[in-house]
Amino acid sequence: MINDLLIEELRDEYDRLVQKMKFRHPSYFDEYQTAMLEIYPDEVKSDEEYWKDFYLMAFKIELRKGEIFSYLTSEQVEEALIMMENKNI
Repeated sequence: MINDLLIEELRDEYDRLVQKMKFRHPSYFDEYQTAMLEIYPDEVKSDEEYWKDFYLMAFKIELRKGEIFSYLTSEQVEEALIMMENKNI
């Protein structure tokens, strides 16, 4: 079950991840953006939207491989992301 406390913990985890990702080499993002442009050539997005998608993808991966939130199912993660989006992550 997703509650407000879990949402706040996930938001903090997301913020930490974003800060960590900002210090990684930009080639990680470039590879992601290039792959997305090849997979979805008709989808036009701004760099800001690609960055947001990149952070969310990395966040989902970190949740699944980490020990703290690994108990969450994919459906619960998606539900939490929607709730975070509604609360403006």
